[in-house]
Amino acid sequence: MRVGFQNFGGLPSKSRDPLDDNFRRWIIEIKFDVFGISEVNLYWPKVKEALQLQERTREWWESGCVHSVAAHNKTNKCERINQWGGTAQLSANQAAHRVVGSGRDPSGLGRWVWTKYRGKNNRIMRIVTAYRPTYKGNQAGPFTVHAQHKSYLNRTNDTRSPREAMLQDLEKQLRKWFRDGESSILMMDCNESVKSPRMLRFLDRSGLRNVTLERHGQEAPPTYKNGSSVIDGIFATPSIVCRRAGFCGYDQGVQGDRSDHRCLWLDFDLAKAFGNTALPSAKPQARCLKCNDPRIVHRFN
Repeated sequence: MRVGFQNFGGLPSKSRDPLDDNFRRWIIEIKFDVFGISEVNLYWPKVKEALQLQERTREWWESGCVHSVAAHNKTNKCERINQWGGTAQLSANQAAHRVVGSGRDPSGLGRWVWTKYRGKNNRIMRIVTAYRPTYKGNQAGPFTVHAQHKSYLNRTNDTRSPREAMLQDLEKQLRKWFRDGESSILMMDCNESVKSPRMLRFLDRSGLRNVTLERHGQEAPPTYKNGSSVIDGIFATPSIVCRRAGFCGYDQGVQGDRSDHRCLWLDFDLAKAFGNTALPSAKPQARCLKCNDPRIVHRFN
């Protein structure tokens, strides 16, 4: 099974935007089964019905072949269609057939979304897409993701910083799923080096390891165009056996006006994660759309 993840600057808020077609081509051509997006940057209550995530992706695959989940900050009413932050995740093909549930960050801040999949003997795997806010100082204004989260924490008498609160709350959730015997994959824009002591501590406490760095180590390239560190990562519990993983070039992936992060990807052993590779017999094998404009992904293997 192939999963991918990218912060490409947000989904478009208008119809017939070329970014939607670019996004569709990328995930179909590279045959992603699950794709996560951080910083969706939409306030979904103001988005037209035809542009809601499920509707805009419904015809990308045959009927019944896609599942979507998206989250935004529900704790603040937004007067604009664009709201910084938020997360989303698509499951298609063999992954869509295994979906048994999905959900969002319980705080209502939209910091992460998850999808739950079931395999043989009720084996459960959960894939999470998350966004951790960056902090650029108070001068950045009241609409940044950090400012939104700080406002919520202040209203709830929570003295933690938004960046610490995000890691602590997500760690609590991941630890619970791990205790319940679930396998997990986390795809996150950490806005901090994934090698920092704080991030390594978070991963250790959550029962996760960095599968992309396991494959590439010190040769892993920076994942933010204007940075020098790996700040995006795909992390997994020990039960997830990595076959291949890598980083795409900045000129690959979803190409929007604000695309400045690499797309990350992971191929993992489906049989070892789920106990079998056959799809449930209750649903037929879905056929994926084919595109005549294939592109090559540079894999750091």
